[in-house]
Order: sequence, then C-alpha cells, then structure tokens
Amino acid sequence: MYKHVPSITSFPVYLGNFTDLFAPFDKDEQETRKALKMFCCILIKHNGFFVHANIGPKDSRVNRILLDLTKEMQLAIPNLTLLYDPKQTSDDFAKACIDCMLANI
Repeated sequence: MYKHVPSITSFPVYLGNFTDLFAPFDKDEQETRKALKMFCCILIKHNGFFVHANIGPKDSRVNRILLDLTKEMQLAIPNLTLLYDPKQTSDDFAKACIDCMLANI
C-alpha cells in the first residue's frame, strides 16, 4: 500500500478505483476472488481504520466479486463508492450495488 498521504491520521484514506486497479490481474475468477478476499483481510487487520475506494462506472467481474465479498464478509472497510454514469452503468449493476449496501445495514 502506501504510507504517506495528506490525512490527519497520516494513514491512507482513498485507495483508488478498484475496477481499474485490479482489472489487469483478473485472469481467473477463483484466483481473483481469493486474492481480493486476502486483500480485504489485510486492510482490516493492518489498517483498522476507515478507507474507501471507488468501483465502476462500468460493470466487471472484479466489481461483482467485490460486491459479493462485501456482503459475505460484512465489510465496512474498505467503503466502496459506485461511480455512477447513466451512459455506462447498467441498471443491473446499479441494483447489485444497492442490494450490497442494503445487505450490510
């Protein structure tokens, strides 16, 4: 990860757009799921503070895996923000994001 950021805690706050960051490494669904699950566990164990990242605006396998893991693991960290664009974000993907959010209430 990275250490020096403009934050009052001096810890990372914004981790980037996960769709863009992880897409180049998504070759196999099971391997991607395993790697993203370990990544989320590292964020929780080693950071223990609030961080957030973006997903979207387009749907992808990485996004769907992240939504599944968020529901499955009841993740509050990282907080995911959907970059919604009516021209690029499908209704199905937007609904999946809403379902994920409501599952963790």
